[in-house]
This record gives sequence, structure tokens and C-alpha cells, in this order.
Amino acid sequence: MLIIARRKGQRILIGDDVEVIVTELSKGVVKLGIVAPTSLTILRGETKDVADANRAAAETSLDQLPLRTKEPTEPQG
Repeated sequence: MLIIARRKGQRILIGDDVEVIVTELSKGVVKLGIVAPTSLTILRGETKDVADANRAAAETSLDQLPLRTKEPTEPQG
């Protein structure tokens, strides 16, 4: 992993086709602009994590899921 400090307006180049620009800094939030070819998919990390979890769940068959049995509750009193 490369860790690099940048200020507002500074940029990072990735290969010949991708440019990441720091557009705004405020109270713990960094806004980035990304210039890349339209053929390249760009996702936020959490979006990809949810998509991966959904894909894994869709590939799970019902017989692979653990069975839950509900224990009968004793009446109180």
C-alpha cells in the first residue's frame, strides 16, 4: 500500500489513464475527483463489499444454511 499526503488541488496519477484529484478537505472528510476512461468501473469500497456479499448469498443454496430451531419458552408466573 502506498500512503501519500496531498493538499487540495494536488493530484495522483495511476498509470497513463487515471488521475485522482483532491478537490476538498473539511473536518475529517476528503473529497476526491477521479478522471478515468469510461470503460473503467469505479466503485466505493463499501459498494463493492455489499455487492460481493449479495453475490455470495445468492450462490448459497438453502441446504447450506444452518437450521434454526426455536426453543419453547416456559410461561412465567
